[in-house]
This record gives sequence, structure tokens and C-alpha cells, in this order.
Amino acid sequence: MEWTDTPESILFVQTALPWWAGAISVGIAVLIAAGAGYHALFQSGDFKERAFYFGFVLFSVPFFAVPWIAHSSLEGIRIEILKQEPFVVISDETGASYRAARSDFRSFLIATSTESDSEGQQSTTYKLYLLRHTGVSLFLFQSGSRHRIDEVLQALQILGLPVMDWSSFLSGMESSILESRLPDASSCRGDFQFVESGFTERGGCQLSWATRVHPALFIGIYLPLLAIYFIVLLWNMRGYSHKWAFGLSIAVLMLAGFGYATLRPWNARSVLEFYPADSAEPSEGPGIRAYVRSPYFGELDSRSLPLSEIRSVDASIGDGNTAITLFDRSFSGDMGSMIRDALSVKTVMIYTDGLPVTDRLKLCDLLARSADW
Repeated sequence: MEWTDTPESILFVQTALPWWAGAISVGIAVLIAAGAGYHALFQSGDFKERAFYFGFVLFSVPFFAVPWIAHSSLEGIRIEILKQEPFVVISDETGASYRAARSDFRSFLIATSTESDSEGQQSTTYKLYLLRHTGVSLFLFQSGSRHRIDEVLQALQILGLPVMDWSSFLSGMESSILESRLPDASSCRGDFQFVESGFTERGGCQLSWATRVHPALFIGIYLPLLAIYFIVLLWNMRGYSHKWAFGLSIAVLMLAGFGYATLRPWNARSVLEFYPADSAEPSEGPGIRAYVRSPYFGELDSRSLPLSEIRSVDASIGDGNTAITLFDRSFSGDMGSMIRDALSVKTVMIYTDGLPVTDRLKLCDLLARSADW
């Protein structure tokens, strides 16, 4: 994300892959393909040698795909904090915008991560988020310098919000609590762009949307296929060896794994249901159920929780994580009990990859109702 401070607003814009990075990737691909293609066409003595060099032409294909994959991860996010009006305007690549009042936000969050290189030298990365009462975290800025983060916070003083660290964020998640009631008909229909709404036979609200196959999965399928090509070729050139059989087995297993991961969201729909209390088992509702409906594998990842047991909603905008997660009341948010919580906490994960940012924000509004409002 890049940011600018103008007299009218403070604007954060999601940045694309630098042109020079894409140029380097494509340049490497061109060099590999040109060199291997030249040897395959003009320097090879027989078919097997020509097939070997042609394999390196195939090896160059993922490098050509790097800019495409990087672009597919962009959501066109613009977060504009208005100075003359008490609103924050969030827009995405579809051109739609979402207006939120300043009072909808509760704090800033600074998340830090430390990495060590091969020489043992450590580097720290700082990420700045703007947190809503609904449990949504808006990613604003990232830097390796705490001074740069402080510069951004200085400009954002107009919001008058406190700054939290990660432990304070976890312990404060109880402010994101669902109401123990079902949404009414108008709320269920909502103002979505790509979400279809309807009602179940029991009178519950059902929302669904198309899932997306991430382009990186196609590269995941391509690489095992390329490995199989080389293994079969070398097997044919040099004769049988246990290492070729072992390598072929590993490549086939990887292909099966990536193939399954690709087919799961292919032509599938993510479904979110608000179901009423069962007259026979009133303790089982009202509640929320989320699952993925696949034409090939049926219902996948089905999870449900009664509304009364859900403690918090967690969703992130702008940092690559597109899922919305609901936590039950056994999640304490205490750092000292994180291991215990990991073993006992119940969650419902709602897959929203493929939905634009504005629809995800509206979905979180439907899910979460803060007790502070």
C-alpha cells in the first residue's frame, strides 16, 4: 500500500507489482526459452536431445505467468479517510464504494514480525491496520522502519483512535459479538454485487457466491506435469532406475494434490446460512452454517455454531487473507492460553475469495453487531 496526505483526505492505495519486477521475470523467461529453443532447433543431434531442450522451453512458462499471478492478487483497494467529513470511503476494482462513519472504528493495530537471514541478522517488518468494531482489520501500510509507521500515525491523528499491539488486539476481540437473532428479509437481501440471497425451507437466510480458483494453483499443476515430462524423458534416455520411479511417484502425488485443490473451488459456490431454532431441538439454534458446495465433491468444510455461542468475528482486508472467521466463546484472547484455545476453540470459516472488498465489508456488517454500538 502507498499513502498520500492531501488537504481533502488521507489516501491509501493498493500497489501493483513493480514494473521492473515483472520485466525481470519475463526477461528471464525469454532468455531461457530463446536459449533452449535455439539448441532444440539448431544444435540438437537427435529427437531425444531436442526433447530435452524443449523441456527447458516449457520450464520458462511459469516465469511468464508471474506478472499475471501477481495482478490477480490485486483487489484495487482504495481507503480514503476524509478530512472535511466524518467518513472513511473504501472502494475496490469493481468501482463500487463503501462509506463507514469514523465512529465505526475502534483503534489502530501495529503487527510486527521478525526474520533472520543466513548470517543471523534480524529484520523487523511493521504492519499498520485500522480496526472496525465489526472485527474487520483494514491493512493500511507496511514498512521495515518504525519511524515510517509513526509518520503515518501522526497524519492519522484526525481519527483520534488509540494504538494497540497484537496482544491487546487479541484480548479486545470480545467487542465483536453477533446478535442472537436472525437477519430480517431486507438485511438478508442486502446491497450486494456478487452475492445471491434467498431463504431456506425453514425460513432461514441463505447467501451464496461463486468461488475463485487462484491462478497460482494452475502453476501448482503445471510444475508436477513438467517434472513428469523430464522424469519420463530421462527414464527413456538412461534406462530404468529406482530414483526415476520414486521421483515419478512424488510428482504424481503432487499433481493429485494440486488437482484436488484446483477442483474444489472450480464451479463451486460458498454458502452462508442463518438457520432458525429447530422446534424439536431449540438448543440447536438460531445459528450460522457455512460450507462450500462443489459440483464434484458435494458439501465441503461444513461448520456451524449457534449465534449465542459466537464471541467474535475476524476478517482482514488488503493483506491477502480473504476468509471471514467466527470464534466461539471458548476463545479467551489471552496470549497465555493460546495453546489451550487452539485445541478447544470452535470456529466457522467463511470462504470469500472471489468476492470484491465492498461485498466482504457488507457481509461482515450482516454477521457482526458490536455491543458498543
